Amino acid sequence: MIKHPRILLLLATAAAGALVVLLDGDAETVGSILLLAGLPGLFVFVVLYAVRSPWRSNLGGRVIMQLAATELLVLTLAAGQAIWGTEWPARDWIRLFIYFAMFVAFWRLAVTVVKVQGLPPIAPARPPEDRRGVQKEDPDLEAPEETEESKDARNAPPGAYGGDQRS
Repeated sequence: MIKHPRILLLLATAAAGALVVLLDGDAETVGSILLLAGLPGLFVFVVLYAVRSPWRSNLGGRVIMQLAATELLVLTLAAGQAIWGTEWPARDWIRLFIYFAMFVAFWRLAVTVVKVQGLPPIAPARPPEDRRGVQKEDPDLEAPEETEESKDARNAPPGAYGGDQRS
């Protein structure tokens, strides 16, 4: 098990930067290398998520799985194009299938977020709350006029009007 995944990410980022320098800024080559180097990471995620996570148990998990699997297909297609170019058997049909799967996944994501957030899709604004959950005053509402009684009550010692004892 990786004890410090941030170090691994830092090393991968440094390696990507070194590639740019070593290949004299050849963006196409560097991009292809990064794609081919990153693809196994996405493959590992999809396999481990499919096998070890209860992604079927809730809507969010199913959407994440569909998006990750679709992205794996899209990047695999891109890797095939980086390796073999654009002229290989059945590429157009495979591309059509993958893009259709991506289309379905993106629209499922949109429908899911509307469903999870509830209807109507755009909820009316609510007053902001502070950290304790107490509603703050709405600045658009007019404050009641202060009377002599309210001034006296505000300046009175705690418990003078039978309220709760404050210390």
